Amino acid sequence: MSPSSHSEDEGFFADANTGLNILYWFCSMWAVSVEVMLRHSFGRRYLGLHAALVLIWIPMFISIWGHPSALPLLTYLLVYLVVVVIHRSHILLRWRQGQQEHSYYSGTPYIMRLFGRIDELPVKALVEPGIVLAAGSLLCGFAEGFGAYFLGAAFCMAVKGAIERAQEQKIVMDTHDAFFMQRRLRSRMGKL
Repeated sequence: MSPSSHSEDEGFFADANTGLNILYWFCSMWAVSVEVMLRHSFGRRYLGLHAALVLIWIPMFISIWGHPSALPLLTYLLVYLVVVVIHRSHILLRWRQGQQEHSYYSGTPYIMRLFGRIDELPVKALVEPGIVLAAGSLLCGFAEGFGAYFLGAAFCMAVKGAIERAQEQKIVMDTHDAFFMQRRLRSRMGKL
């Protein structure tokens, strides 16, 4: 591999990472607009910029969708605001009491109370998007734009979950590799 082709490959992967980051940001913003209704105990920094961007995204979605009745989505936006304020106040209260999750923790799904102690990643990546997809499908019959919003949110929740699962797997593999590298270096140090 020549040096010039190596830098071209790096450029490709850098562009792919940038595209993936943009996709993740967009999906996170759309997903958080529904996650606040499905989860509790968010991390201190989770409901930050993504949650604020929902205030811009829902009116943009209404104008892009062009459906004459924006009332259901505007009502949802108002409910969303109230719920975010409630979550933020709970986060502050927990922080003052010394109870902290990871600061970017995406919340514990309410539905996990039904299943007991199971891995929450599949619930967040599959079960919750399925629930939102079903709700969106039902809502399309009554308020098309509102239902379409939920269908988009379900898709974004699934994409976000898949990206997070892949990222977590990468972290586990990197940690595993670092462990073995440290063992090998330790054995070399013993030979000095």
